[in-house]
Amino acid sequence: GTDVLAWANSKQISGVGDWQLLKVELSGIESTVYMRIKAEADGNTAWSETRTCVLVRPPALADVKVTHMTRNTARVRCKVVDDGGADTKVRVRFWYDDTLNAGVYEYNLGQPVNNGEEIDMVVNGFIAGKTYKISVEAVNVSGVAAETIIAQTLSDTPIKFYVTPEGAGMQDGSSWANAFSKIQDAIDVAIVKGDEICLKEGDYEDFGFSDINYHSQALIKDKPGLVIRGGYAGEGLAMSGRSVLLRNLIADNPDRRHFSIKDSTITFRDLIFTNGNLSANANCGSAINADNSSLTLENCDFLCNKDVIRDSKLSAKGGACYVSGGSLVVSNCLFKGNSLDRYSTAYSASGAAIHIEVGTVLTCIDSEFCDNKVLCGNAAGSGGAAIYVVRGGKGKVIGCKFTNNEARQNSANSPRYGCNGGTIYFDGGWGANHFEIVDCNFVQNCCSSIAGSGGILNVTGSGGCSASFNRVSFVDCGVDSSGVIAPTFGYSKGDVVYDSKRTLAMTNVLMAGNYGAQLLQVRNGTVNAVNCTFAGNFVGYGVVVDVSGVAAKMFNSIIWGNAAGGTNTVTGPIELMHCNSQDGADAASDVISVNPMFRNPDKFNYKLASSSPCKNRGINLNWTRDDIDLAGKKRVRGGIVDLGAYEVSDDGFSIRVR
Repeated sequence: GTDVLAWANSKQISGVGDWQLLKVELSGIESTVYMRIKAEADGNTAWSETRTCVLVRPPALADVKVTHMTRNTARVRCKVVDDGGADTKVRVRFWYDDTLNAGVYEYNLGQPVNNGEEIDMVVNGFIAGKTYKISVEAVNVSGVAAETIIAQTLSDTPIKFYVTPEGAGMQDGSSWANAFSKIQDAIDVAIVKGDEICLKEGDYEDFGFSDINYHSQALIKDKPGLVIRGGYAGEGLAMSGRSVLLRNLIADNPDRRHFSIKDSTITFRDLIFTNGNLSANANCGSAINADNSSLTLENCDFLCNKDVIRDSKLSAKGGACYVSGGSLVVSNCLFKGNSLDRYSTAYSASGAAIHIEVGTVLTCIDSEFCDNKVLCGNAAGSGGAAIYVVRGGKGKVIGCKFTNNEARQNSANSPRYGCNGGTIYFDGGWGANHFEIVDCNFVQNCCSSIAGSGGILNVTGSGGCSASFNRVSFVDCGVDSSGVIAPTFGYSKGDVVYDSKRTLAMTNVLMAGNYGAQLLQVRNGTVNAVNCTFAGNFVGYGVVVDVSGVAAKMFNSIIWGNAAGGTNTVTGPIELMHCNSQDGADAASDVISVNPMFRNPDKFNYKLASSSPCKNRGINLNWTRDDIDLAGKKRVRGGIVDLGAYEVSDDGFSIRVR
């Protein structure tokens, strides 16, 4: 109203000139004031409109917490319970050693927050191993509300982070009671060499990584020495099993591998990788894809990982693991039921279990490969149902078993290309790269290919590469009944011939009871076989040399009982010395031709009976007395080495008196 006397509060201002700016201080106002201005001059009166003015108060904070303190980040939470009636912003200041404003973080880029809003911030810029004062502040035009918390960042010494399938407590990974629920959260904070991520036993599907461009459930990048270990019981460091890594079937993009690894050193232990799957948009490593990294796998199983998109327009590489550059160490692992399928395409499929390339160094110890399968169409570069090594890769395979692995080519396609190396394919490339197989068994592996070579194992290269096999057996391997037969072992040149620059050394090798055109096929290079047994091939020859310029020499070896004959020198010779050959004797080279008296070849037992004529018939080389036969027993028991892969032994208790 206009009755000034009825107003509860009023204030008179006198002597005001034209266009003079008024400044009035009002007191006794608690929150909101309503005002009108009355002006009187020369008997005239004018009133302003009613104005409402809200008194701005300082803001108020509650529930201030600092959690998930890592080496360089902290999670800060708070709630603005009163914004004071004005735009309020939230910021975090942090410092150590009384160095004010060492870091400032503004929530939501300094935008105002809503009254009552709960704030959750991840603040970066901390230094490891420091004790910080962290001030959480709400600011408006009236003032600042602040609460300071003291917290310490983690040190640069290696630490353990904990993950469970469900998560626990604050989920900062600091203990089992506060375990992360997402593997990616633990990966992100593990930045120091020697850090370990401990996974409680159980099943993991959602790893917490959402960038679909990687086609992966987790990304490991720039890690200098991270260990991810599964199978923990969830109390202390007690172990109770293994952790199972599954493909997330309910994700927006379910066709994903488990891990992409880039520029890192990483070790996986006690884990099961299963059901990884790639679509037509990705093609390398259905469980693991590692680029320029050092990858170690210890006591892990890789089960039923696959890339089986038959109409894909990409080559399939690495049904379980793909490694390009760096190194791969495999110890005490199982690769079972992994598969690649390009059966109806003109694209290759290589390495159903492992594919390595670009100079990667492989070390595979005490592991098993079984039931892995490659299906390919008309494309070069297919094969290696267990291991495929190409483009300058190298390495060694020790103490491993290969069973029922298969490489198969679609017989309806043109025979121009085929599967090479049904179980293992090694291409040493141009460099002096070496591939070594020691103490390994190949049983019931098979290959069906129209134009390939090396039905079970193929070694090739373009210059300077070499391979060696010691105490290796190939037994009961072959091809299907279609009559499309690839040799059990191929040593071929590729497209460029450097005849004298590749060598293959075979010692204590058994190739017996297989189904193939020949047990050993030799093309270009130098082959030396010492104390080997080539026997009982049900279809073809024992050894074939079919390209000129080959230097093939065999010492102390047995070639016997092969369906088509012992050797077939198509265009190149084989030099036998101190051997037993089914093709006839040669006194000048000390080659005999008598039944070697295998113990039980029908049961694939090609050890020699104690009365075998091959006993003490070889020639001792300068290293023979230190050699170990295929059964792991010392050579030269009777003064002269025996022929074949096995030294005669009674396999009973004996005492030697000297």
